Amino acid sequence: MFVIFISFTLSSITIINGVHFRGGMITWEPVSSVTNASPNITLLIHQRYAWSRSHIPCTQTNIFNRDLIGDYSFNPIVCLSSSTQCNSADYNSQRISSDVYCTDINLILGISSGSRSQSLSLRNNTKLVLAFKGNDSWLSLTYGSPAGEGWSLPVFIDLTLRPGIGINHSPTSTMPLRINVPIRILTSIEIPMSDNNVNDVIKCRWAKSAGTINGLSVDECAGACHSYTLPSTVQLRTFTKNRCQLNVTLPYVGYYIVALQIEDFSSNSSTIALSSVPLQFVLYGFDSYNTRTTCMTPPRITNMSPFPTSNGDNISVTINGQYSGVIVAETGCVNDTETYIANFITESPSAMKTSSFPYAQNNTSQYSMELQWTPTIDQLGSTLTFCAIAIDVNDYSSDPFCVNFIVGPEITTTTDTTSTVTVTTTVTTSTLMIMTTSTTSTVVATTTATTSISTTETTTITTSQVVTAITSALSSDDGRILALGLGLGLPLILLISLLALYACYRSRFYQTRSTIGAVNTTKSIACQTIESNNDKNQAFDRSIPDYRTQYVKKVKNFRNESSFNEQRRSSRDDSFIFESFSTFDPNGFNATTTSFLSFSAKNPPTNHVEYFGNLETNTNSLPTDSILSQAYSKQQAQKLP
Repeated sequence: MFVIFISFTLSSITIINGVHFRGGMITWEPVSSVTNASPNITLLIHQRYAWSRSHIPCTQTNIFNRDLIGDYSFNPIVCLSSSTQCNSADYNSQRISSDVYCTDINLILGISSGSRSQSLSLRNNTKLVLAFKGNDSWLSLTYGSPAGEGWSLPVFIDLTLRPGIGINHSPTSTMPLRINVPIRILTSIEIPMSDNNVNDVIKCRWAKSAGTINGLSVDECAGACHSYTLPSTVQLRTFTKNRCQLNVTLPYVGYYIVALQIEDFSSNSSTIALSSVPLQFVLYGFDSYNTRTTCMTPPRITNMSPFPTSNGDNISVTINGQYSGVIVAETGCVNDTETYIANFITESPSAMKTSSFPYAQNNTSQYSMELQWTPTIDQLGSTLTFCAIAIDVNDYSSDPFCVNFIVGPEITTTTDTTSTVTVTTTVTTSTLMIMTTSTTSTVVATTTATTSISTTETTTITTSQVVTAITSALSSDDGRILALGLGLGLPLILLISLLALYACYRSRFYQTRSTIGAVNTTKSIACQTIESNNDKNQAFDRSIPDYRTQYVKKVKNFRNESSFNEQRRSSRDDSFIFESFSTFDPNGFNATTTSFLSFSAKNPPTNHVEYFGNLETNTNSLPTDSILSQAYSKQQAQKLP
C-alpha cells in the first residue's frame, strides 16, 4: 500500500473582503513498497493551507483540540482527469476533503494556517491529475488584480511501477508561506526542494494558466499566474543540482503571489515529469528606506533547545511523550538596542502550541519562542517538519530554520517489583520399623516428618525429621496418592490385625486334638507370640522334663510305652519355631510345647545324654558333663519333697 503526501503552503495576505486564500502546497508519497501483483496502492496525501484569520478563525484551543478549518465544510480535492480515468482509479468513491487541522496562528499578521495528512487507495498503474480549486478571491495585490479568479493547485500522481525503484515519491519543499522582501533591492530566494528518490532530478517552473500535465491541459494557477501577478523583474532560475532560485526586485510595498510547479525527472535530460506538485506563496515587499532603526541586516535563528539543534536536524519524539522546546533568534545588529525580534512565522506539526509573541533573553539581542507538543497515536511513524522564520521590527526576515520530528512508539518505563509468595505444604510420612527380639516380632507405624516450602524470589526447602524416617517433599499429585494410600491402607491393616487376633482366639480356646494327649499346634507366629507372653512363667517350669528329649538315649527296659504316648514334631527348615513332645509317664510327666528363637534349634548338643530307667532312682547316675542332663537333674531335684 502507498500513501500520497500532499502539502499545501499558505502565505499571508491582506484581506479586503470575501474569503482570502493565502497559498498552499500539495505533495504525496507511497506508504509502503508494492509489486506488480498489488491491485491497489495506498498513498498519503498531505495538504497545507493558509487563510485570513478574520474569515477562518483559529485559537490555541483549536490547535490543541485539532479542529479542522477550511473554505467550506466540505470542499473536496477534485479529479481533473477524464471521468473514465477517475472512476477506474476508484477516486470518485473516496474523494478527500481540503479541510485541514489548524496548526498555527499569527496574531500580528492575522493568519490561520493548518495541515493534514489523509490516506488514499488507488488502482495500480493509475495516472491522475487532482487539484484543490476555489472560486473565492486571493488578497488584494499590489501588482495585478486576480481577486475574482480564485485559485487552482494541481497535483499529478503516477503510480506506474519504476524498475528497480518501485512506486515514485513526489518532490517536496519546506518553503515558508510568507517571505518578506525589501523593495527596490535585488533579493535572491532559494526554494528548498527534496525527493525521497535521491537519484531523481528536481526542477521548478512557473505555473501556467494553460499548462500541460501528462498530456492533459490544466489551469495550474487560476488568479495567481505570474504573467499578471509579478513584475518582469522577478526571475526564476533552475539548476541541475536540484536548486531553484527566485531572483526578486519588487517595485512597490505590498503583496505579490508566486505560483510554481515542482517536478521530478528520472534524469537531467528527460522531459517527461514523473510527478508534479504545486507550491504557491506570498511575497511581502516592505520599504527598507523607511525603517524604525538603522539596522538593515536580517536576523537569524541560532538554535533550538533543549538540545543543540541546527537547521535540518532530526529530532526523535515518542507518542504521548511531551516535547518542550525553545527557538532562539538574534537580531542582525547585536549592539543596536532599538532593534528586536518582533514576530515568528511558524509551520508546525498538528497540536503543537507556540507562544504568541517573542520574549527577550537576559537583556541581550536574543529572543525566544516556546514550543510544547505531545505527539498522538495517528502521528506514529511520521516525519513531521517544523519551520520558523524570525522577523525583526524593521520587517527583515531570517532564513527558514527547519527541523524534522521523527515520531516513534511510546516508551514504557518498567519498575522492578518484588512480590513474595509463601507456600507451606505439610507432608505426613509413614515410616515402617521392624523391631526383632528373641521372643517377639513387632510392627510399629509412626508419623514423624513435616516439610515446609517457602518461596520468595528463590525457593528454600527446609526438612525436619523425628526418630527415623524417610521424608520427601511431595508434589500435589504425590500428596493425593499418599492420602489415598493411607485412607485405604490403614483400615486394611486394622482389618487384618482383627482377623489375626480372632484366629488366635479360636486357636487358643477351640483347639482340636488329633490324638489323645497331643494338641494341634499349627498356629501363626502372632498367636505363638501371644501364648508365649501369657504363659511364659508356666512354660519354663513345664519345659525342662521334655527339653530336647530327642537327644536323650532311651533304655529298653525303662517302661512300657503306653499306646497313647506319642511324639509329634512340627518343624520347618526355614522357621524359628520348633515344637516337640517327649515320651512321658502319665504318673510323673506333663506334655509341654516350647517355642523359642535360638540358633541351637538346628545344632544338637555335642554331649551324649542317656536315659536310665526310673528317673527318681537314677538321677545321680546321669552323666554330669551333659548340659541337658544337668538341667534335667536340677529340675527333678526341685520337685522332690
